[in-house]
Amino acid sequence: MLTNICAQVARTHSFPPPEGHRRWSDQAVLDYVGIVFARKGGPGFLIECFLKADDQQSFERLLYTAIRRDLIDEAKARPVGKLRRRLHTLLSKDPRFVFVPELFAGEHAWSLPALGEARFDGGPDDLREATAAVIVAPIERLPPAGPTPRAARESLLTLCLAAIEIVAGAIRAQILARFLARRFGIDIVPAWSLKDIDGATEASVELLDNEAIALGDAIYAEMSLLERMLVAYLDDPEAVRARWGEPGISALDDLTFRLRAVAAGSEIGVEALRQVIRRCMEDTSSVSGVSESEEGAVVNE
Repeated sequence: MLTNICAQVARTHSFPPPEGHRRWSDQAVLDYVGIVFARKGGPGFLIECFLKADDQQSFERLLYTAIRRDLIDEAKARPVGKLRRRLHTLLSKDPRFVFVPELFAGEHAWSLPALGEARFDGGPDDLREATAAVIVAPIERLPPAGPTPRAARESLLTLCLAAIEIVAGAIRAQILARFLARRFGIDIVPAWSLKDIDGATEASVELLDNEAIALGDAIYAEMSLLERMLVAYLDDPEAVRARWGEPGISALDDLTFRLRAVAAGSEIGVEALRQVIRRCMEDTSSVSGVSESEEGAVVNE
């Protein structure tokens, strides 16, 4: 029964299949069932659904909902899922596009006002072929959250507009995101964690190389008060959003890119970041010395 429900949920929506599969074949469904069991700690979620159910039908409905939510979470965590959410933000703010979920039984989709109820039922490869002659600036990577860089925004919007115009119909959001990810070969930079700088939060008695010390001092001196506070939240963007809102997320993305660039440069860079992160974590005036009334000033400094 679980396999049948997984297949039903996966094949009636546009969820991406497990890695290593191009479609929801029988084997892909079986692989996903194994993933679900591993991720949810075995049959515990089945027992939970069973205890909440009143009869067989309600049990199946609860399982269907649990599987659908899991697939939604999985899709959001993937690069294409992140791109799809980014597109929703961009397209919803652009009057050239209209949101038309009603054309696909509630599934998110985008069209142009002049196209009415026309819809496109092809796949991402069909869109790539149809828009092969459309020239836009390349996109190498996108931040995991926060505002889309201007050049990348223009390329995404231009290609979305061209794709919908050429196929003359509404395109499902998931198909549009897959098409753009393949067309640009977008590398959506994953969230960064303090764990990427091993031992960064541990006080070290080892002497740093003079060059690393100098680099660390320079980085620390250039950091704003907000950035020094954000060091404690490098692996917790939701906490940043709750405390500082979107300006905080934007600052976190910028800080993350800068620190990653330093860490990728050399061992000296890694050592310098150990010093910087330790100083920020131990600097109580930076991390916890700002009152709630001063939060706005910190964000806008």
